[in-house]
Amino acid sequence: MARNKVQFQKGLSEAQLDGPPSAPAEASITITLKMPASLARDLRVHAMHSGMTTSEIVRRAISAFLSATHEHG
Repeated sequence: MARNKVQFQKGLSEAQLDGPPSAPAEASITITLKMPASLARDLRVHAMHSGMTTSEIVRRAISAFLSATHEHG
């Protein structure tokens, strides 16, 4: 679990460096996920400080994670 949190936080940092949110290239769907309360709290705080929505942060973090996963096999 700790590794996933570190990877997620790294994704958050990388997502913030990518610049302002961009318009989605395709239609979005809603998903539901579960996470520890502390991680959800960290996400909300990061969203408030960055000016991004939690959805944008999660999209960017997942995209960065999947890109890194594909690059490293």
